[in-house]
Amino acid sequence: MAKLRESLYMAKLSRRIKKYIEHYPICNRYQTLRHQPYGKQVLIPAIDRLFHTVTLNFILALPESLKDFNVFFTITDKYSKRVALISGKNTWKAKDWAKTLFD
Repeated sequence: MAKLRESLYMAKLSRRIKKYIEHYPICNRYQTLRHQPYGKQVLIPAIDRLFHTVTLNFILALPESLKDFNVFFTITDKYSKRVALISGKNTWKAKDWAKTLFD
C-alpha cells in the first residue's frame, strides 16, 4: 500500500485540478454550480398546517432487498419535520409510486 501511495502522489494536486478546470472550457461549462451565499438565500415559508409544504426525494441505486426493492422515496413535511420512507423499485412508473403512496 505504501508503494502504491508513493507512486500515485502528486504535489499540489487539488490546485492543479482547479487550474485545469478554470482553463479548460468543457470542464468549466459542466462544473457543478454552487448555491448562493447563505445571506442571499430565501426561505420557503412554512404554513402552520400539516402537509401543506412537503419535499419529495428519491434515494437511488441501493442494494436490492429480499423483495427486489432498490429505491427509497422520502416525503418530509416542512412544518412537523415528519419523514415517511416508501420502498420501491427503479423500474416503477409514476402511477406505481402514486398507488404505493396513497395506500
